[in-house]
Amino acid sequence: MGTSMQPGTIGTKRWANDPSYLTRFCSAYLESFSIMEAALATDTPYSTATRYMHDPDVCAELKRLTREAMYNSEVTVHRILRELANGAFLDIALLMDEQGVIQCNVHDIPEAARRTITEITQKTIGDVILETKVKCMSKEKTLELIGKYREIAMFKEVVETNTTDEVARVRTASLEDRVAGLEKDRAASMRKE
Repeated sequence: MGTSMQPGTIGTKRWANDPSYLTRFCSAYLESFSIMEAALATDTPYSTATRYMHDPDVCAELKRLTREAMYNSEVTVHRILRELANGAFLDIALLMDEQGVIQCNVHDIPEAARRTITEITQKTIGDVILETKVKCMSKEKTLELIGKYREIAMFKEVVETNTTDEVARVRTASLEDRVAGLEKDRAASMRKE
């Protein structure tokens, strides 16, 4: 399979003659995140496969396949945030019956609360349950993850809206003003104490 190399190119693209090749190559890569596996699965020399990873067509196909997989698996930002919020704001009473005892029948626990459970262990003697331990998502960790997402989303929003240097300077000045205001408030509250 000769690849003609021209200065500034990555050689002949196999998907030019075989449109399914691009999808097969990218799918193989996404299954293992290994260029070697993608090369073996598509009978592509490793050096060529490595160059392909920098090709805009491959990058676009990887992005398309990743989005398609997330859509098909129903992994969305909304769903992830909803699940994190369930863990962060779980009312422990949802896991208990009217007497304050942890419900042994998982199906009696509301779905939102069930989704936060990471582990259930029971100590029994015969059919008698002596102890039930329920481990749920860490409130601290889920709140931290929600906070990280919000910071990323806010940063992305600021970056996307900064289309000119002038806007960037205004945003930076605004951020500096907010920080200065927070420091002033903190200093004032420390003086009161």
